[in-house]
Amino acid sequence: MLAFDLRMPQEATLRRLPYSAIVRLACFLAIGALCPTASALANTYYISYSMGSNSNPGTQATPWKTHPYMPSGSECTETGSAPTFTHTAGDRFIFRGGDVWPNACLPLAPPSGGISSSYDYYGVDTTWFSTSSGSNAVACASGIVNTSGTSVTWASGSYFDRDSYGTWIGKTITINGMNYVISQVPSPSRLTLTSSAGTQTGVPYSGNLFCKPIIDSQSTLVRTNNIEFDMAKSVGPSYITVDNFEFRNHYWSGEFSYQKNVTIMCPGTGALVENNYIHGWSHAPYNSGATTDSYTAIFCNGQSDTTITYNTVQNADGAGDSGTAITDAYTISYNLIHDVSNGILSITVNVLGNVVYNINNDFDPTQHENCIETWLAAPGTGYLIGNTCHDMVASAQGVTFGPNQSNDTFYWINNVFWSVNWGPPALIDLGVVGGCGSGCPPTITYHLWNNTFVSNAAPASACVRVLNRGTGKVGTLDMQNNHCITSAGAGAKGLVAFDSGIGANTLITNPVVVQTPSAATNQGYVIANSFRPTVVGNATVGGGNDLSTSCSGLLGPLCSDASGYWNVNALGAGKGINNGRTTTWDVGAYQFPLGPAPPTGLVAAPR
Repeated sequence: MLAFDLRMPQEATLRRLPYSAIVRLACFLAIGALCPTASALANTYYISYSMGSNSNPGTQATPWKTHPYMPSGSECTETGSAPTFTHTAGDRFIFRGGDVWPNACLPLAPPSGGISSSYDYYGVDTTWFSTSSGSNAVACASGIVNTSGTSVTWASGSYFDRDSYGTWIGKTITINGMNYVISQVPSPSRLTLTSSAGTQTGVPYSGNLFCKPIIDSQSTLVRTNNIEFDMAKSVGPSYITVDNFEFRNHYWSGEFSYQKNVTIMCPGTGALVENNYIHGWSHAPYNSGATTDSYTAIFCNGQSDTTITYNTVQNADGAGDSGTAITDAYTISYNLIHDVSNGILSITVNVLGNVVYNINNDFDPTQHENCIETWLAAPGTGYLIGNTCHDMVASAQGVTFGPNQSNDTFYWINNVFWSVNWGPPALIDLGVVGGCGSGCPPTITYHLWNNTFVSNAAPASACVRVLNRGTGKVGTLDMQNNHCITSAGAGAKGLVAFDSGIGANTLITNPVVVQTPSAATNQGYVIANSFRPTVVGNATVGGGNDLSTSCSGLLGPLCSDASGYWNVNALGAGKGINNGRTTTWDVGAYQFPLGPAPPTGLVAAPR
């Protein structure tokens, strides 16, 4: 069993592979090799907008001002010229943390990339960052915060660093003159301490800590296709990593065609997009369709060597009424998404450990809101593991993962869905099965194991709906160890509803725990603890089928781990595991007893 990586606190989940293992394993499954490292022949270049010059050689001591693939006009470079540069596959471009590149320097549009064994790297050295504010930089790790016990929420200044490296974890932060140690950074606007800072409002914080380089669109259209980081220029560069940037203040007006109006546009082949923070976008008014919602924060192409992982995409500091966070990537993992109108809309294979909440009404009435709506990128097997979706407007659909062909197999495990007001939290939609209509052979297999579903719709609905698209039956619908909270009925009736004219050749619905909302509340399954069990006598504790023979590869999280809890949900309640599933299995997404008691006094904070 793979151990959990405790450097990786999340907003909500249950059991998961460590970041390094999941990304390397996903790369191996996709391209038959582990993720590449830098080529020995490649070069490393340093770039600082606040202290660099394009006449410099691009060393850390004498950095460039801008990247050679940014516009070279004087409004960006001051000199009207780009750095002297010859590309080598595997080149590394290090952007100084805290520096701010303005709209005049956009887009950053590489015409070439690396190779499969040596990706070009656009990112950071977490020891190189600004310590003072200026016209082209912010002072890293300084600003104003509010505290409540061990919880610290951002108010202004530089954001906290949530990344897969755990850069801030275990480090010291000074709050109002007192030093504290950081235990978790669950989001760019919230962190937790190892000891209480009391209750304080509007107090200063500081620390000798890294912050991300900033790409600021300045609420102005970006030239050409309105894309800040355009890796799809011309025929598309290949094999590029984009790591640890903050993108802010994207803007659009009017209509944009497909694959335009994007913050990070992935290349034709090969992309790893990780640890980025995208927020604060805005748009012109709808005005009877004069401006439509065509914006996507991260857009890849769904091919087997694209991974989008550990990014934060949110617009709580904007209107929160627009945008799709992520579209089309082979692996979409451990991203934090909230206050958008669409979370994940993707042609994909692996959807792992993402947290999506606050799906809001879109300003564009022609749009259909979704938490996660995905389709299998190619015939084979799809994985929906350890995701959390909650708090959606009435028009928003919960979770869908549809097939590509008629013999596909799906694993939905350890997911938690609640406050889905449109209808059933989960939807099985066979609508794109190879175009074979009602003549499709019933060979599609869905395994839904150890999920927690809460149906909030009115009138009451089952927790899972199988949609009739005229495509015939599901081959096998295997629904073991699920916890369903609904008023739609007991047992299988509450768990799954088939549209008229559709069914399953083989249907497995036991063991299952179906509770009414009042019964669940009486036993302590409530929003404040993300519907987890609290005492031994709870209905989900014990009674699950032992599925440990399936716990390998990407299904490893099904058996969990003994490392303790690692997430904090949007309301601040911790959850997780402290005894892995072995011979005794519970029903639902949690195994009791759980991890350490959650921290107290945490509140949701505006982003």
